[in-house]
Amino acid sequence: MYSRCGKFSSCNRQNFVKNDKVLKNIQKIYIMGITKEKVTDMEIKWYKYTDEGIKDSFFIREEVFVKEVGFSHDFEFDDSDRQALHLVLYENARPVCNARIIKEGENSYHLGRIACLARHRGKGLGKTAVIEAVRKAAEMGAKKVTLGAKYDKKAFYEKLGFTAYGDIFDEEGIPHINMYKDL
Repeated sequence: MYSRCGKFSSCNRQNFVKNDKVLKNIQKIYIMGITKEKVTDMEIKWYKYTDEGIKDSFFIREEVFVKEVGFSHDFEFDDSDRQALHLVLYENARPVCNARIIKEGENSYHLGRIACLARHRGKGLGKTAVIEAVRKAAEMGAKKVTLGAKYDKKAFYEKLGFTAYGDIFDEEGIPHINMYKDL
């Protein structure tokens, strides 16, 4: 058993240095009431449509939206990809989470295509992607960010400061709701 300042605790930071590089993210794992910390190397990169790294974004979207959710390939990969900035979150140098932002007005950006690979869900990576995408939009002058959320994910976005508006709508057979966040 590990105490609060045991082998995996935040009290023992030297355990989180690997090859003289401080690892960037510490995730708490709760097992039978015992808190341990799992160390992962996190990195966020932004890509334009013409960048080589865009393939990592498309890989995640293909796995999640096309194969898992069942969206058509033509629906998922649309003309908006060319104008969007694409966020890819890497864990231990592997692409695991994606989002994109598109300018939709003078002071407004649309956040979409938020997806994490199934085996990486429940770690807060989606939350990180949304926060970083909103931060990037604000950095580029956004006063408001909008998104079309799957209806069953509405509470997730509300916790991040988004507000629902309008009626529920269908997108590829899945109920969605429009949401916004003023910055």
